[in-house]
Amino acid sequence: MFRSPSGEGWEGLSIRKRISMNRAFHRLPFLASALAFLALLNPCGVSQTHELKQELTGASTWFGGDNRPNSRRTVGVGQLVLMDTSMTVNSFSFRFESPFDFIMNPTGGGHEVTLRMHVRNRAGVIMKTADVTVPASFTSGWVTWDGLGIPVTQGVKLFFTAYLVGGFDVNMYYTGFTASASNPYSEGTLMLKDGQSDADLDAWTDWVPNSAWDAAFRLTGTLLSTGTDDVQLRETPALRLAQNHPNPVRSSTAFDVTVSQRSAVALEVYDAAGRSVRTIFEGQIDAGTHRIQWTDASLPNGVYTVLLRSGRNSTTRMLTVLR
Repeated sequence: MFRSPSGEGWEGLSIRKRISMNRAFHRLPFLASALAFLALLNPCGVSQTHELKQELTGASTWFGGDNRPNSRRTVGVGQLVLMDTSMTVNSFSFRFESPFDFIMNPTGGGHEVTLRMHVRNRAGVIMKTADVTVPASFTSGWVTWDGLGIPVTQGVKLFFTAYLVGGFDVNMYYTGFTASASNPYSEGTLMLKDGQSDADLDAWTDWVPNSAWDAAFRLTGTLLSTGTDDVQLRETPALRLAQNHPNPVRSSTAFDVTVSQRSAVALEVYDAAGRSVRTIFEGQIDAGTHRIQWTDASLPNGVYTVLLRSGRNSTTRMLTVLR
């Protein structure tokens, strides 16, 4: 027997209560339709998680510092990854083999370290920087850089490079970096660099690919919904780049750039191969929103990425040239 929330059976309900419940039941199809309509208006209301990963192992390489007098170095690692769908990249993880300790005269225990990740476009330009602190209790396993918040479109390739902060001088600890030597990830490759300082590892020069190896990695993101306009980007409050207008571009267009404080910014155009092809603006701007006009009659037809960067913050928009 149907019972009301108060425990009364249907027959025991008053006429007023029956009428009220009948009206409620008749409203259900309408409410369901309304909810479905609202979902169509806001397709991003329920986010979908996406994951890319390469977890095959069997090989390892040096990561971090080296306290041997004749072998001073700090080794950074990285991985090139293809974005197989449009998403916001939220986190990235590498796997390490052992506690962070000295190679010469090890203490036998781990040491707290800071690992820095740069997320770079195909040209090596840093789009995002994130630090993670690994505790002294770490023995082995995955280390994750969270909160990246990088919007990307399908087909884009990004480099994820990491190093141990102070590994060349003040924190000369090392560990093994987990990888596979059987080239299991055909869309990317392992990257390595022997550096002489943190600043050296920040620079893109001398990062060397190892095409036979791939890092063990995990990437998580939130799927983006794309339409005729470019994806609405998740940006830091300190730095914002509005979609240029008009777009597509025939000869000239305008960009609205917003910064929260006086900042040095650069606005650049990259082609599909990740090469910098134009610098639209580079210099200091005051806090607020600024319109930057750009005219270029020689850039070939195609789809380009416009990168706005200031310090370690950056954001992008897609630009189409159609003459």
